[in-house]
Amino acid sequence: MNRNRHAGGGRHSAPVAVTLVIAATIPTVAIAKSDVGVDVSLSAAASSNPFQSIAGTTGSASASLGVSPWLTFTESASKLTLAGDVRVTEYARVFSRSESFRLSASGNWQVTPQLDLAPSISFGEAIVGETNLVDFTAPGTVSPGVVVVNDPSLIGQRTRQQSLDTSLTAQYRPDGRQSWSASFYARQSRFSNLARGSDYVIYGETIGYNRAFRRGSFGATLNLQRYECRSGQACSQVIVSPQLTASVRLSGAWTLSGAAGISYSSLTLPTQQRKTVTPSISASLCRKDAKISVCLGASHTVEATAINGARPIFAANVSTNYRLTQKNTLVFAGSYAGTTSSGVGADSFRQFGARLTDEHRINQRIAVLVTGSHTISNSTLLGQRTNTEVSVGVRFSLGRRA
Repeated sequence: MNRNRHAGGGRHSAPVAVTLVIAATIPTVAIAKSDVGVDVSLSAAASSNPFQSIAGTTGSASASLGVSPWLTFTESASKLTLAGDVRVTEYARVFSRSESFRLSASGNWQVTPQLDLAPSISFGEAIVGETNLVDFTAPGTVSPGVVVVNDPSLIGQRTRQQSLDTSLTAQYRPDGRQSWSASFYARQSRFSNLARGSDYVIYGETIGYNRAFRRGSFGATLNLQRYECRSGQACSQVIVSPQLTASVRLSGAWTLSGAAGISYSSLTLPTQQRKTVTPSISASLCRKDAKISVCLGASHTVEATAINGARPIFAANVSTNYRLTQKNTLVFAGSYAGTTSSGVGADSFRQFGARLTDEHRINQRIAVLVTGSHTISNSTLLGQRTNTEVSVGVRFSLGRRA
């Protein structure tokens, strides 16, 4: 694996300090119950352009192996989870091998009946800049209202990213209706062989208030975030995002959630400073019952990119999990994400993707998955690229998550 070498530790002191504090708060749970398991997946695929390359002949067959062990400890209302994920994909031509891994630890510690602490830390490496502007929902799991946007400026670069993520969330509930929360987070991303862009560090905090009523809730949040370039062109950015939030349960098991506010951004470059104010809006409409789960989501937020700081990104997705029989489930995910070059850099990016998976359970431990997907990526500098992929795989699951 290629790794970047970085001299000097002083400039990384802020995220390192946050990491140490959060690691120290991960609860040591007295072992009343423990669960252990592993998911193993094998698949074969044929892709027309797996890395969104602008070169000529880029199609390739591939074979993949994924191993994801996990271990949980539970005591009363507290829980500690250790997890890992290792994936290797071997391509028949052009691109050789792609490897990735991620290790994580997360906890939920009930300090008092009114106060909870939830720390987490994860570290991993992966080849990025493929068809990954928006993460598709994994087969068998629908994430209601979540639009996961990856860095659009990496599309087509195919670089190795090393990332360290930490967070600590405290939630205080003075009564059955009200809750206060405070979250502290940091992320450090490093890249190897990055053609354009920079390593970066993000750290910030979010404070929030929420009050429940009979059919939903309303509240407010304030997010303060700082972004710093760590290589290439020097840059720093401060983002302040206040929002109002609301959620309401509709008839027929539907839930409507939304947030609206603004994002104030101040970007400092070597030769200039740019200040912008953009809308910060998100909404989701979800339904879940025994047979079908469906979610529609959309957001306009400011996200970090590797090219000169954070920038506004619009994203939308739909995810559906439909149980045909006790053994067969259809999972569909469609997504769009795009960002303009306004205020940052000289490039804009857009990507559309759709994926359909048929999951057939042979028994509780073994499932066969057949998947077809299509993605279209476009940038003003590199033009349009498409990828169509068909894969067949099998997943083995040992152990049952709590």
